Amino acid sequence: MLPNLARHTRCLLHSRVSRPFNTIRPRFISNQRHPYRICVVGSGPAGFYTAESLMKMSSHHPSKGIHKKEEESITIQNVPSFNSNSPLEYTGAVQHEPSAAQTDLDIRVDILEKLPTPYGLVRFGVAPDHPEVKLVQKKFEELINDKCRFFGNITIGKDISIDEIRKNYHAVVYAYGAASDRTLGIPGENAEGVHSARDFVGWLNGHPEYRHLKFDLSGQDAVIIGQGNVALDVARMLLRPISELQGTDITSEATEKLKESNIKRVHILGRRGPAQASFTSKEVREMVNMTGCETMIHPEEAHLNEESQKELSGNRAMKRMVELLTSKSKKWDGKIDENASTRQVFVRFLKSPAEFKMEGGRVKAVLCNETRLEGKEGKQRAVNTGNSEEIPADIVFRSIGYKSLPLEGVPFDNASGTIPNEAGRIHSDGTPVYGSYVSGWLKRGPSGIIGTNKWDAEETAQTIIEDITKGHVEAAASLHSQGELGGLHGFDGFRNKVEERGVQVVEFEDWRLVEEEEDKRGKMAGKPREKITSVEEMLQLINSAKRAKV
Repeated sequence: MLPNLARHTRCLLHSRVSRPFNTIRPRFISNQRHPYRICVVGSGPAGFYTAESLMKMSSHHPSKGIHKKEEESITIQNVPSFNSNSPLEYTGAVQHEPSAAQTDLDIRVDILEKLPTPYGLVRFGVAPDHPEVKLVQKKFEELINDKCRFFGNITIGKDISIDEIRKNYHAVVYAYGAASDRTLGIPGENAEGVHSARDFVGWLNGHPEYRHLKFDLSGQDAVIIGQGNVALDVARMLLRPISELQGTDITSEATEKLKESNIKRVHILGRRGPAQASFTSKEVREMVNMTGCETMIHPEEAHLNEESQKELSGNRAMKRMVELLTSKSKKWDGKIDENASTRQVFVRFLKSPAEFKMEGGRVKAVLCNETRLEGKEGKQRAVNTGNSEEIPADIVFRSIGYKSLPLEGVPFDNASGTIPNEAGRIHSDGTPVYGSYVSGWLKRGPSGIIGTNKWDAEETAQTIIEDITKGHVEAAASLHSQGELGGLHGFDGFRNKVEERGVQVVEFEDWRLVEEEEDKRGKMAGKPREKITSVEEMLQLINSAKRAKV
């Protein structure tokens, strides 16, 4: 028999006119006898912003809030693997009656992460020469206390199953981002020297999973396929004077590799025109003003047709970006000057990669079909003209977007690369799955700036609170816990199991020991921090520091 679920049926909603999400400041009719325990899978911006929004809705948490608005495009989160065959059961059949006592919700949040380090793409996906974007880590840090906890070095599906998690929480929020990247599907894509931009940025930032990657920068021509901010990040890191990177948190190994680089020219390719590029003015301005580098554009490729002009007339931000790019770039006649005194970025429009040309198994050029735009305003597509061009390429970076990976037992839409949901509540075949939620890129797709995840997380948190007030969350949790709602202990309910399986759990204070050592090494090297790139070294450092304190 289910326990009494007559709880939490009334809340006040304060709507925002400026955007479509509501912010909840709840006061509930409730006789709550136990905390609501919520698990957030993933410790990147989506995970932390979701935790922050939930804690703000609990009067027991002195959250200072996370208010900084970042203006940077970003890469990815780590995805834990799952191994569960159990369905998500409860779909909302239980009805409730309100009770009389009034109180605030007591919400407890545990954030689980695959790596020993928190912050996800803020730590590993932001270009090293953008340290101001990484300052949000300090705001995330303020959130951690005994009611909002971090547990790292845990791979879901290996160290703990999704079923074991569900049995110990009222709700689970999946916020692990996009761990894979889209591919072109053209001949030669597996050639040596063809990389993803995500891997390169992760390597620059000391991501443990990319520390062993090798990038051959001995040639003179690099090609980047894709025209978003990540493509500009890669171009900047390849061409920026090394003296301007030495004061950043780029790894020492990457610094030494870039010192030896012979790259003189970077070609950034896009299938459509400048009006359809996904650059922002901030990143374009950095590129066109980069020391010792020229930005080159072919006038015919940058020509705006009538429909593109209409698109820009209705989008002031894009219009400013295009005007900045075209006015500050040098007009290029299509001929490569091998003796140019400066490094060069060639922004190429109307070029669709068709094949990677190889020599001895290594990429040497990108064969591109020349395109033209057809279609109405906002719906223009690139159509092959029948002409082609070979662009020299000693190394290639694919930067055409990211995709999330599915978890066994959790609904997933392969076409969109997201978990089906309505306002963050997971749906299975159109039916809401109460107690299971999603936030961030996994919810809406891999797009937006870091701040976009904040607004997105607020909506998901609001949905969770609404489901709590209607009793859906407790009803779903009771099915997983056999009605023992008061026995839901969150991470403490399965910590022993995890440790018995040989896992060294990393709590936030353990992570701080790693951070302190990184800061110490960075100070000696004249930089903000020297990142430790080995998980094994991190764990050894934590153990040694703990023994020293005994």
